[in-house]
Amino acid sequence: MNREQAKALLPIIQAYADGAEVEYCSICDVWSPVKRPSFAESLQWRIAKPKLWYRNFLTNDGVEVCQNILSNTESYWEQQEYFVCWLGERQYYNIT
Repeated sequence: MNREQAKALLPIIQAYADGAEVEYCSICDVWSPVKRPSFAESLQWRIAKPKLWYRNFLTNDGVEVCQNILSNTESYWEQQEYFVCWLGERQYYNIT
């Protein structure tokens, strides 16, 4: 495993360490849960029930919007002409 592969896998390992369930993808493109993951680099891994991040923002017409925020989308919302400012910090919700 090289450093780039380790960086890609780190959030999944951290989520597992924090109690999240993880899944691996088989050769047949089927995602399966695993109780004791090996994190083998020959497999694809993902968080089974990822946390959804939400953040509220204010629009230029005074409406408060609650929006799902992916790690790379905050700057997208900030560039919208109707965006005024963020209201508070990110909040997360577990998917059940």
